[in-house]
Amino acid sequence: MKGKSNNPNGRPKGVPNKLTQQAKQKLLLALESGLVTFEEDLRQLEPKERLNILTKLATLLIPRGVQPYLEADDKRVLPPWMLD
Repeated sequence: MKGKSNNPNGRPKGVPNKLTQQAKQKLLLALESGLVTFEEDLRQLEPKERLNILTKLATLLIPRGVQPYLEADDKRVLPPWMLD
């Protein structure tokens, strides 16, 4: 019968998928454990490479429609707080 499943009640709205939640937690732990190394590696990069990586990461954190850079002297630059 179309539209019928073994569990007609299903998962209530707003309740996250358990596997997705577990995967996110494991990924977060992995990222946190590598954060110190990442910061050290980032400092060793050339400024242009560091700026490229920070710009790419900013696009993952900043909502769409918000520019992750400032306009200065006809050039796009990251805000100072992103360069620390």
